[in-house]
Amino acid sequence: ISGSDALGASHQGFTTCHVDSWKVAPTGGVDFSKKAILRAFERSIDLGVHVANCSFGGDYGPTGSLARNADDMFEAGIAVIAANGNDGSASGSVDSPACAHKVIGVGAYDSNSSTLASYADKPSGPPSGSREN
Repeated sequence: ISGSDALGASHQGFTTCHVDSWKVAPTGGVDFSKKAILRAFERSIDLGVHVANCSFGGDYGPTGSLARNADDMFEAGIAVIAANGNDGSASGSVDSPACAHKVIGVGAYDSNSSTLASYADKPSGPPSGSREN
């Protein structure tokens, strides 16, 4: 998020920013609460967030509530970046909200073996002390 001016002004990055997070899963768990996610989306709009990073997803499709609300965040001026998920490379395997029409979906791919990167399916949880939602 930040950089130095050692390489000149074009490499400085962001020197002042506010980072926040909302907890949408139980500690150590992988079962996300859709209600908590939707509340976090709404709160992001209320706070005037500029970028939302969503490292979760579900099988709700591009017209489900997660995708629709992520598209609403875009309409409110928020760039939404979401994990594609770990369901493979078949058609329809991108999780929601990454499959929403106005979301940037990201994933890991190993171009040497033409497969998902070996670390792509490793679970991780929110940092301790994350905001409860």
